[in-house]
Amino acid sequence: MRFRIPIPFLVALRARVAPDGGYAMDGGVVETTGIAALLRTRASTIVAFYNNNDNLNALNATFAFLFGVDGTTDNMNSLEGPTVEQVFPSALYPEVIANLTDSTVQRAHLTQVSVQANSFLGIEAYTLDHLYILSLQRSDAFLAGFQDKRVEANVADGWPNEFGVGMDTFNANMLCLYSQWKLRHFAAELSSILG
Repeated sequence: MRFRIPIPFLVALRARVAPDGGYAMDGGVVETTGIAALLRTRASTIVAFYNNNDNLNALNATFAFLFGVDGTTDNMNSLEGPTVEQVFPSALYPEVIANLTDSTVQRAHLTQVSVQANSFLGIEAYTLDHLYILSLQRSDAFLAGFQDKRVEANVADGWPNEFGVGMDTFNANMLCLYSQWKLRHFAAELSSILG
C-alpha cells in the first residue's frame, strides 16, 4: 500500500453539518482537494496546489469525479464517485487533466466556470470566476534549472509524486524548492488572478 503525503494548500474536512450549523469536509475519502469546501462558500476565485503523492496519470479520480467523469481511485481517495461528487461540467475535464499531467504545462486555469448544485456536498449553483490548479507532476524544466547536474541525478525514483512510505531529507527539500519554483514560475498568472 502506498502512503499518501498530502500537503494541501486547501484543506477539506469530512462532509457533515456541525452542531453549531457549520459545515466541514474530511480530507480522507470525500473530495480530497478542498475545492468543494471553498465552493460551499461561493468563493469567486480558487487557487489550488494539488501537492499530493499521486501521479495524476495513474490516479486521477480526485479531479475526474469533480467533473462527473469516472476515474481511477484507491481506498484513500473520494469513494462517492462521479455521480455524487460532480460540481463542474464534464466537457471541461479532458483539457483540465491534460494540462495537469503535461510536464510543460502543469496547471489548469478555467474562467467563468459553471458550478453545478450538489446537495451531497452542500454546494449551490453559481459561476466561479477563476479555478486555477497547480499539479505535482514531475517537471523537467525545474530539474534542468540546477547548474549542478548531480541534483537531477540524485532525486529519487518516483519523485515528486510516487513515493512509498517516506523520503529522505534531500527529496523533501526538493519538494519545498519545487513549490517555490512553481510560485515564481507562474507568478504573473497568479498575480493577475489574485489581483
